[in-house]
Amino acid sequence: MTMTKAQQSYALSKISTLIQGKVQETKDTEGWPRKSLTYSERHAFIVSGKVKLKKDLSKCGTSSNVAAYFDFSKYEKEAGMSKKGQTRIDLLLAAQEKATDEVMLGDSAEALALLESIKSL
Repeated sequence: MTMTKAQQSYALSKISTLIQGKVQETKDTEGWPRKSLTYSERHAFIVSGKVKLKKDLSKCGTSSNVAAYFDFSKYEKEAGMSKKGQTRIDLLLAAQEKATDEVMLGDSAEALALLESIKSL
């Protein structure tokens, strides 16, 4: 049995909300924020000699940013996600795509079953 447009719209909204919530939960538990140093922390590292000048300064130009001249990579890190977290997010997005396809192209009973399976992911 196929769904009406209103039912499809509701189902797609429900799927999207569930997946977004689970993706955000995964990011919160398995991810880490960007770590950057303050200007005073950078200054302290430079003064103490813990950071060295970069080898190739030709790319720096006339930048006034000390990060262009010194290597702070040991003390700063970009935001990221653990492999476990990324795998979970990929699984969630694949489930969302499958459920969306089922809502739009398939049977309403199968779509409802997929929606229930998403809740348990």
